[in-house]
Formats: sequence, C-alpha cells, structure tokens
Amino acid sequence: MDHSVIANCIKEILNITDNNVDEVDVIDIVNNDKNHVEEETTLCPILCAEIFENFGILETETRPCLVKVHPERARCVEWLAHLAHDYRFVHDPAQEALHLAVNYLDRYLSGNQVTMVSSKDLYLIGMTCLMIAIKYEQEICVPRLDNYVFLAEGIFSAQEFIQMEYSVLSYLDFGLTTPTAWCFIARYLSVIARHDQGGDYGSFDDLECVARFITWLSLFSDSVQCYLPSTIAASAVFLARYILVPTKTPWNGTLAHYTEYQPSDLRECVFDLYELCLMCRNSSLPSIKTKYNRLINICGCVAFEKCPPSIPHEYFEDPSFWILLLSAGKRIY
Repeated sequence: MDHSVIANCIKEILNITDNNVDEVDVIDIVNNDKNHVEEETTLCPILCAEIFENFGILETETRPCLVKVHPERARCVEWLAHLAHDYRFVHDPAQEALHLAVNYLDRYLSGNQVTMVSSKDLYLIGMTCLMIAIKYEQEICVPRLDNYVFLAEGIFSAQEFIQMEYSVLSYLDFGLTTPTAWCFIARYLSVIARHDQGGDYGSFDDLECVARFITWLSLFSDSVQCYLPSTIAASAVFLARYILVPTKTPWNGTLAHYTEYQPSDLRECVFDLYELCLMCRNSSLPSIKTKYNRLINICGCVAFEKCPPSIPHEYFEDPSFWILLLSAGKRIY
C-alpha cells in the first residue's frame, strides 16, 4: 500500500477531536464525580480526581521489586489471609490492611537477601507487617501485642515482634502510605455501579464478587505483584466482566477514562490473572480453595466452571483507534 495514502489517512484521523467521536459521553464522564457528591460522601467525590492522581504517582514509588522470590512466600501470604479472616483482624470486605501487609512484606524482602531469610523469619516478618498494617489502617481497637504472641503459639516472643517491627519500619523509612489494588478496585467498581450497574454483564453483585476475588487472589502471585496496583485492579475488572459474559467486549470508554488504561495496556496482567483463576480450583492453598468455593456457592457465580480456556486477542485492541478510523471513513488493508 502507498505510504502517502497511509499518511493522509493518519492526518485525517488526527484532525478529528474526541468531542466529535462521543461528545455527550465525554461530558458525562468528566462531571460524573460532581454529580454524586451527596450520594457517596465517603468516596470524597469532589477530591477524587486529585486523590487518585496522587495515588498514581505514589504507587510507582512504593512498588516492590522482587528479583528473587522466597519459596515460602505464597504460604506466608496464605497464612496472613487466614489470620486476617479467621480472627477478624481485618473486617471483610474492607481488606485494605491485608493488602498493605503484603506490600510491606514484598518491599522488605526486595531490599534484603531473600536467600538468607529462613522460613521461620519469613513468617515473623509477615506477621509483623500485618501488625503494622493493622495499626496504620484501623487505628482504633488495635489488637494487643499479646494477641500476636498467642496467635504465633509461642514461636515468636514479644521482644522478637518489637525488634522486627523496628527493622521493617526502618527499612521502609516509615513510608507506610501506599495505594493498593484493593483501594483502586473500590473506585473502579463504584464507577461501574453508577454507570451501568452491571448492565449487559449480569448482576453487579456478581461482578463485584468476582472482581474482588481476583484482586484478593493476586496477593498470592509474586509475578502479579510486580505490576502496579492500579493495573491489577483494572485487569481484575476487565477479567471479571469477561468471565461473566465472554461474548462481550469487557472494556469501554468510561472505564478507560477512569482507569487511564487502554485494553492493550492490561494484556499481560490480565493473562497472568486469568492463569491464576484457572489454577485456583486445584490450588494446594486451603484459603484459595475455601474462598473459591464460597464464590461459587454464595455468590451463585458458576462462570468459573464454564470459563473459556483463552481470551480473544481482539478484546485487547484499543477501541479509540478503530473509532477514529470509522469516523474518517477509511479502511486499512
């Protein structure tokens, strides 16, 4: 094909503004937070844009870099999830402290020689990170140090917890404020609830249940935790919508606006999460099996059982390019 034809085509595309494509939808998206001030005061709709813009900067600064992964990491995270659930340290569904604890754990391990950390020390580090996260997140009615010693069944003393807490906080330089995937998933789900409430993608309750399960499941994978939290949350929404309704494109302009991600940006993370979902029914970790069965039985979502073995690649094509091409009346061969 003649390169000049392609060049002229691109010039015509670039001359088309976003308002020409979908002016009404864009205006609605921009003013969406302002229109829900009284409905969602807990989500700070007036300041939401600024808050999540700051989160976008902060998440890159506090992302762990796991060059070497401890072989017992998944089991340690599974144990933390077990403690958080069974002992109600972290009330469900607000599991922000659990996600913070895993972030602290991975950041601490990424800056220390993982091979030198014994399995016993790993569990001490993990439990200490959970203790720090609960102090940071809950503030009121924080469990006493004796509670942690009791839960550790005498394996760790109070003095060991104190020393490890000092070590973790010193390494993190008290940088405890960091956005997690659980924080971003709440934002993205609220957007879906306001715009289409599940719409053609089934019940919103099912969508929320599946998306939050995928976000929780991501904690157990060291490879997934290397992605930004916002990427994990956006990918969880993408994957949840696909799992519930495989025949429809999971992404749309509204989600692209609020998440600032196009489908192509999520491809790798979505496939990694999808692999986790396909493996969870046969997982060797009890917490994953328990939560998976609860998802099937309580949420009434049997989509996992009928989920296709792969995701169509066309779902990851950025829609804006093809919309502009269509608006320009051009075809590329």
